[in-house]
Amino acid sequence: MTLRKKVLIIMGITFFGLISILYFTSRNVLLESLNHIEEENISQDVKRTLNIFSNELVKLDELTSDWASWDDTYEFIVDNNKKYIEANLVDDTLTALKLNFIIFVNLSGQIVFCKGFDLHNEEEIPIPEDLVKEHLFRNSPLIRHESTESSTNGLLLLPERILLIASRPILTSKDEGPIRGALIFGRYLDDAEINRLAKIIHLPLTVSRFNDSQISSDFQTARSYLSKNGSIFIRPLSEKSIAGYALLRDIYGNPALLLRVEKPRVVYQQGKTTIYYFVLFLIGACLASCIVAMLSIEKQVLSRLANIGKTVSTIATTGSLSERISVGGKDELSRLGKNINEMFEKLDKTQKELRATEKKYRELVENANSIILRIDINGRITFFNEFAQTFFGYSADEILGSNVADTIIQEKDSSGANFMTVIEDMKRHREPYTNFESENIRRNGEHVWI
Repeated sequence: MTLRKKVLIIMGITFFGLISILYFTSRNVLLESLNHIEEENISQDVKRTLNIFSNELVKLDELTSDWASWDDTYEFIVDNNKKYIEANLVDDTLTALKLNFIIFVNLSGQIVFCKGFDLHNEEEIPIPEDLVKEHLFRNSPLIRHESTESSTNGLLLLPERILLIASRPILTSKDEGPIRGALIFGRYLDDAEINRLAKIIHLPLTVSRFNDSQISSDFQTARSYLSKNGSIFIRPLSEKSIAGYALLRDIYGNPALLLRVEKPRVVYQQGKTTIYYFVLFLIGACLASCIVAMLSIEKQVLSRLANIGKTVSTIATTGSLSERISVGGKDELSRLGKNINEMFEKLDKTQKELRATEKKYRELVENANSIILRIDINGRITFFNEFAQTFFGYSADEILGSNVADTIIQEKDSSGANFMTVIEDMKRHREPYTNFESENIRRNGEHVWI
C-alpha cells in the first residue's frame, strides 16, 4: 500500500470519527433540549385547554346564578305561573344561552319545570332519563344547597351523553333566602362543542371517557399514568406530532374524561433539520479540510519523498553516483536529501578512488616481470597477465576460461603428483602451499618447473 493511500485512509477514518462524534453529541444534546422545550410548550397548551374548560364552567355557573338569583324565578318555583314560562323559557332563550336543558327543582326534590333543547336541530327534546333517575335525588349535590353561596358545577357522565352542568340555589334578586330550590343549567359536551373549544386553542382536541375499554393505546398509557402520578402526561405520537393529556373529574370527584391536545413537532423537526444541515456542513468542511491537507501533504511531503525515491531508483539503475537529489526547504526532508547527497558524494569519491587503485593494481600486475594468474575453485583460469601470456605462449582470449590442468599444468607431473588432488587440498589447507612448485607445460610442449 502506498503512502498516499495510507494517508488518505488515516484522514478518512479521522474525519469520519470526528463527524460521528459531533453528530451523535449534537443530536443527543440538541434534541434532548428541544424535547424539553416541546414538553414545556405542550404542557402549557394542556393547561390553557384546562383553563378554557374551567372558564366554560365558570360562565355556565355565572349564567345559572343570574337566573337563580332573580325575584321572578323565586316566585316561579312556588307558583309555577305560565307567564314566566312564556316569557323566559322559550326555544329562543335556550338558543341564545346555548343551553341544552333547564331544570327547576323545589325543596322537596320535585321537578317544577324542565325543558330540553337540541341546539343543532333547534327543536325541543326530552331531558335524559338517566340524569333524572341517577343524579337528581334528594341529597344530590345538584339539588341540595346548604347556603346562599352554594354552587355545584362540573362534568357529569351519562351513558350516552357528557354534560357540562351547573346548579345554584334559587334566591331573591338580592341573593337572599330562604332557599326555595335549585336551578340547573346544562350543555352537552358533544363533537360540535369539542370542535368549538379546539378552535379556541387552535389545536386538535380529543376527549375520551376515562373508563372506556375501547380507547386507543396512547389513551390507555395516559390513563395508567394519570391515575397514579400527575395531572398532565406528555408523549410523542410520532416524529411529527406530540400530545399532552389531562384528567378531568366529575362533580363527585371521580375520574371522568381524558383530554388530549395534539401539536405538530415543529421545534423537533427544525432541530432535526438543523442537525442535518450541520452534518452536511461538517462533511463539506471536513472534505475541504481533507483536500487542503492532502494537497499540502502532497506538496510538502509526498511529492518530495517521491522525488527522492525516483532519484535513488535512477542511481540504483544507472549506477551513476554523480546524480544528486534536489529537495528544497529547510525541514526534515531537505536534511534527508542533503544527507543522501553527502552519502552519494562519499560513495562516488570512494568509487573513484577504488577505480584508480584498481587501475594502478592492474597496470602493476600487467607489467610485472612475473607470472601472475588467477584460477577459480574449479581450476578455470580467470586472469592471465602479459608476462604469463608471453611465457606460456597463449593469448588472454585463448587461455581465459580454460582449465589449468588441460593447458599449462599436467594432471600428473613427472613425480607422479596429481595436480587436481593438490588443488582440492589447497581449498582446505592454504598455508602449506604459500611456496609451491609444480611442473608446467608451455604451448610449445616444453616442461618447466615453477
